[in-house]
Amino acid sequence: MTHVQPEGPVTIPAVTPAGAGGSGARVVALDCYDVRFPTSLEHDGSDAMNPDPDYSAAYAVLRTDAPGRDGQRLEWHALCFTIGRGNEVMVAAVAALRRHVVGKRVGDIVTQLFRIYSHIIKY
Repeated sequence: MTHVQPEGPVTIPAVTPAGAGGSGARVVALDCYDVRFPTSLEHDGSDAMNPDPDYSAAYAVLRTDAPGRDGQRLEWHALCFTIGRGNEVMVAAVAALRRHVVGKRVGDIVTQLFRIYSHIIKY
């Protein structure tokens, strides 16, 4: 296992909600990847309920237009672990969120989480 030490502390600029004195960062993409590890080949991690798990994850990347370190845009990364079965469902669930966040300001998303949630559960 490799451990990488960060170069130094990273300061993430504050995101100002729209209408609160600044325009704020805008979400430009939500990508999701189906990542699987073939642990079932050697039955690593198996148990009575999961005899052949392939440890897997839906790996999501929320990309913004906000400038970050070294000229890169700010991104947020998240994982949702599964045992393989159902991983495609998690990837599809993240993909379904795209229309609710892409093009929106990060500050608006943060301050209006309940409104977004309420809209999503109607479907």
